Amino acid sequence: MDDPAASWSLDDPRLRSQAVKASVEAATTLLPPGGAERFTELGIFAEDELIPVSAVTLLWEATGGLAEAQTRSLCQDLARLSLLTLDPRHGGQIGIHDVIRDYLRGGLGTAGLARLNSQLVDVIAATLPPTRPLTPTAPDPQRAWWQLQDGYLLDHLITHLITAGRTVSAEATAGDVRWVEARLTQRGPSAPWNDLARINTPHSRSLALSISQIAHLLIPTDPPHALTGVLHNRLEAHPHWHPQITARRQDPALRPCLVNRWPLPDGPNTALQRMLTRHAPGVSGGNRSVAIAPDGTWLATTGSADGGRIWDRASGTCTATLAAHTGWGPVAIAPDGTWLATGSHDGKVRIWDPASQTCTATLTAHTDAVWSMAIAPDGTWLATGGRDGNVRIWDRASQTCTATLTSHTDAVLAMAIAPDGTWLATGGRDGNVRIWDRASQTCTATLTAHTGWVLSVAIATDGTWLATSGHDKAVRIWDRTPGTCIATLTGHSKPVASVAIAPDGTWLATGDGDGKVRIWDRASQTCTATLTGHTEHVQSVAIAPDGTWLATASAEAVRTWDQEFAAQVPSPGPTDCVMSVAIAPGGTWLATGGRDGRQSTLIATEGRNGTARIWDRASGTCSATLTSDSDTVWSVAIAPDATWLATGSFKGTVQIWDRASGTCTATLPRHTGWGPVAIAPDGTWLATGEGDGKVRIWDRASGACIATLTGHTDAVRSVAIAPDGTWLATGGQDGKVRIWERTSGTCTSTLTGDTEAVHSVAIAPDGSWLATGGNDQTVRIWDRISGTCTAALTGHTDAVRSVAIAPDGTWLATIGNDRTVRIWEIAGARTVAIAHSEGTLYSCAWADGSHELAVGGERGVYLFALLT
Repeated sequence: MDDPAASWSLDDPRLRSQAVKASVEAATTLLPPGGAERFTELGIFAEDELIPVSAVTLLWEATGGLAEAQTRSLCQDLARLSLLTLDPRHGGQIGIHDVIRDYLRGGLGTAGLARLNSQLVDVIAATLPPTRPLTPTAPDPQRAWWQLQDGYLLDHLITHLITAGRTVSAEATAGDVRWVEARLTQRGPSAPWNDLARINTPHSRSLALSISQIAHLLIPTDPPHALTGVLHNRLEAHPHWHPQITARRQDPALRPCLVNRWPLPDGPNTALQRMLTRHAPGVSGGNRSVAIAPDGTWLATTGSADGGRIWDRASGTCTATLAAHTGWGPVAIAPDGTWLATGSHDGKVRIWDPASQTCTATLTAHTDAVWSMAIAPDGTWLATGGRDGNVRIWDRASQTCTATLTSHTDAVLAMAIAPDGTWLATGGRDGNVRIWDRASQTCTATLTAHTGWVLSVAIATDGTWLATSGHDKAVRIWDRTPGTCIATLTGHSKPVASVAIAPDGTWLATGDGDGKVRIWDRASQTCTATLTGHTEHVQSVAIAPDGTWLATASAEAVRTWDQEFAAQVPSPGPTDCVMSVAIAPGGTWLATGGRDGRQSTLIATEGRNGTARIWDRASGTCSATLTSDSDTVWSVAIAPDATWLATGSFKGTVQIWDRASGTCTATLPRHTGWGPVAIAPDGTWLATGEGDGKVRIWDRASGACIATLTGHTDAVRSVAIAPDGTWLATGGQDGKVRIWERTSGTCTSTLTGDTEAVHSVAIAPDGSWLATGGNDQTVRIWDRISGTCTAALTGHTDAVRSVAIAPDGTWLATIGNDRTVRIWEIAGARTVAIAHSEGTLYSCAWADGSHELAVGGERGVYLFALLT
């Protein structure tokens, strides 16, 4: 029989329906008894999907008592009548034309669809074992749906439950962490998010949000099972997921795994909807500009690292990649959403069709990079500004430059076009904001108040006022008619690269060089919220047409935020960058070092803020702050008796601190920088590394340098002292690991194998082996006696910044620029557990006599426990 769908190109829905009805009815008269009814039942299956014959068998077994052989025979009859297609792959699959499916569903009606979906769900349930909720208060999924092996049934079970009128069961299933684990492993983070979002109850929407907020961290892991640990680690703080995750961790099959002992310092802001993309540190350029489509369903981003991208707003997936420019700059979307424009470093402006992902025109006239762009409200023209100091007006239809506006004395960095299209505003490196008449092409006003570059311009929807931001860290509000500055919004600590005005004009959003996004109330001129999460400066801010959400772009990520919930999450730990962490003997406190020059207890940490802090291990609170004389505390070490600690700074200063009083008791003579420091097991001497390649040995009592070890040809990045104190190991920028005899100060061995800088060296508790990590992304295990590399552990995708060996010598922790914590089993030389963070990680240390691990990084301090 001819394909009945072949002639169904009728535009009139009524005529099309009649044609389909006639064709299908004629075909089904040729089926065996009951065949027409069985065929109609296929309307319950998903649109645009290949349906496994095994799933059809389950349905027809319930509705017509058909065995598998009978099901396959009937499917073949239907295929011969061109009512469906047969695909022999994967045990047999059928495909149904959308037009036929719609006809079948129309015939079934709401009641019929509910009845048949119930039958299908019941027969599927009968193939699965019963189960109980993970906790007494959790909803009961009744069946172990996560044990389904069929991809179609996993993908569409929730829809079948909803259509069957079993929303409560759908929510119980999609809200069970075992289902989330299965779907994450099967399809990635969009699958469990989609399941929860589809249910569309207030509770399921909140659970879907908890998944979308961390989706960018749920990337595939090696080994694959470690992904479940990452999921648990990031969801653990959520009140719905916490009890279930606690229960799941009792399963030996999920161990070893890392458990949060402290609240994560980089948990999502309550306003965060999702991160669309994240770049690894060091990726040049990143995302520089973001624009939102007029209907709010998609976004466009540009960045010199990966070109232009189109994103689906709901799922957060990249639907298209634009490639043509040699260096990407601004992006703007036409008012009707049918085209967009991008600028680039090569001076070209390109017009794109987002549907076909093709460049439809290239506009050339700028003699240098294009850095700003805006499209007129009627879409007939656009304006661009560049490094050449010119503003150019382009006709969209003819693709020609119709005017060149010249008054800026330096690069034009920002522009906006008035809602009525009669004027535009531009800002640039000359610090001026200029107002231009579109018709006469003349500058009608120059607004002067900024004391540095003007980086962004936005015009209110009523055209009566505008906002600008600049290098002077200020956001200025201007009255359009007199051209006067009527308000200055202050609070940003770094240059403000972008400003956007809400459609109703009641609030503004700004992004700065400190990675913060601020929400401002227009009437009171106050900051009502600060959105944190970006780890690089925010270069672009866009507000959705309905004003309910916004998008922000930086070199490392694009994030979308819910304006209604724009409120900063109180940080549970330090927000300053932590460069070094050490745990005191006995494990009751730690110290960290950071950027503000202070110090802390319980856990000692250091960072780029020039501070060292002492943390109480039990409560996670900072009990002391030690202020260094440097803006960056590079290294921290705690004495064996825990009564004192030493810090090394970027400037080369080593300071000794009394733990009880928190005072600096000694400062060792300044050396040439870097500042890695280690304390001998008996506490009588210290070793430090220097920027000129020297290693110095210091007497603790006198503070005198008692030996200088030379051999490295570049900066020493790490120092470790053997458990018996008779030798030490150092790693350097020269890619070498050197072993030194303590008494004579001679280099007894040079370990070669690292191909780039060595950032970290650790010595095993029995002194028989070492571990190193560096820029070549490889962790190496070395035999102490022979000096040979016995294992090369790969898995990190960027530089390894720190390695630490557990007190029992069975586990190795490594962290690095890829924002990943890896736990390795030494005996098997394999990764057994993984944790992901939002920022670069710099240091890690194990607690004495336990499996607790402290990690310091760009976003603060993490304390994990390794469950085995």
